[in-house]
Amino acid sequence: MQLQIHLITSAVCMLVLIFKQ
Repeated sequence: MQLQIHLITSAVCMLVLIFKQ
């Protein structure tokens, strides 16, 4: 469960970084 949450969080962070550029 924690691993899934971690993967989702990193995916969201990556999307945020891409949109911020």
